[in-house]
Amino acid sequence: LREGSSLDQLPPSQFCGRAAIVDVSGLGEGATITADFLKAQNSELLKADFVLLYTGWEKKWRTSAFLEERYPVLDEEAAHYLVSCGLKGVGVDCISVDPIDSETYPAHHVLLGGGLVIVENLCLKKVVGRQDVMFFALPLKYAGADGAPVRAIAEFRDFSEKEMTEA
Repeated sequence: LREGSSLDQLPPSQFCGRAAIVDVSGLGEGATITADFLKAQNSELLKADFVLLYTGWEKKWRTSAFLEERYPVLDEEAAHYLVSCGLKGVGVDCISVDPIDSETYPAHHVLLGGGLVIVENLCLKKVVGRQDVMFFALPLKYAGADGAPVRAIAEFRDFSEKEMTEA
C-alpha cells in the first residue's frame, strides 16, 4: 500500500503474540475461507494476536503444485472480519492470502489497510491442534521494505515444559 508503513516503521511487538491456530485444510483445494467459517472460531480468535491458517498446502513445498494449483484463500469479507478482531497479523502455510493470479489482491489490501501484517509460506503442521501458542516472526530490518524474510517460531505453552518449534 502506498500509504502503508514499511516494516522498519513497525515496532517489534507487531511481529509477536498469542496465536490462534485455525485448521482450514478440510475445506479442500481452491476453497474460499469465509467470514462465517472464521466466526465459528470466534472464541479463539478474540483471544489472539495472530491467526495462523493451516491449509495443508505446505505438503506441496518444493513442487510445481505449490505455485500452480489453487490453495485456499481468504475472501474479502473474511479479511474484514479478521481486521475487526483487533489482530496484529495473519499467517498462512501457502504463498498468499489471495489467489496467485489475482490482479487486485483484495485480502492483502484489507488486512494491510487494517494494520495487520501478513506472514506467508509458514510450516504449520507442528502447531495444528495446539491451544496455547506464542508466535514470533521478526522480519529483517530493511529500510522501506514491504516484505522480508523471517525466522518464524512458535512457543507451545500448553505443556508444563516449554517447547519451541520453527513455524
